Amino acid sequence: SHSFAVTTEGELYSWGAGQCGRLGHGNEDKQLEPKRVQALLGLIVMAVSGGAFHSLAADEHGRVYGWGDGDGASLGLRLDADQLEPRRYPGNLRVAV
Repeated sequence: SHSFAVTTEGELYSWGAGQCGRLGHGNEDKQLEPKRVQALLGLIVMAVSGGAFHSLAADEHGRVYGWGDGDGASLGLRLDADQLEPRRYPGNLRVAV
């Protein structure tokens, strides 16, 4: 119920249902057309994935960012509330891109 596109320049766009902040726009609003994820400006996004109510992205250095449903353990960020914008994972968590 939500979608992503990464441009050739590494810009991330999202659209669709916004429950739990899974689009990363700082709110839970529905987006009817692609909108750039402003919280990741200045980063080159290499990969993105969406779960049912959460989303993950990795930048060119393999740093991981998560947002969306924070009530459960989907994000693995020990949150008590939804994460409405991308948040970098702490420590040295990096992935291969």
